[in-house]
Amino acid sequence: MSYIPQTDRVTVKVTQKVTVNQEKIIAELKQNPYVTQKELSEIVGISLKSIKENMKKLQENNIILRIGPDKNGFWKIVEY
Repeated sequence: MSYIPQTDRVTVKVTQKVTVNQEKIIAELKQNPYVTQKELSEIVGISLKSIKENMKKLQENNIILRIGPDKNGFWKIVEY
């Protein structure tokens, strides 16, 4: 019988689960931080309501951050 040495366990930080649509939103925000939610709806191919819900979740998970006002502001990706 061969001896297999015990290795130290490695703890890995589990990242927040991000949906496919949220990944598409993040990718688009990386390319154009000034994109509107209506434009995102057309690009991602989901309803404006779904875009707003997904972006709210991304904000709550500190993945994206809104900088400035609604009209002239932009989106910043904080952690992804």
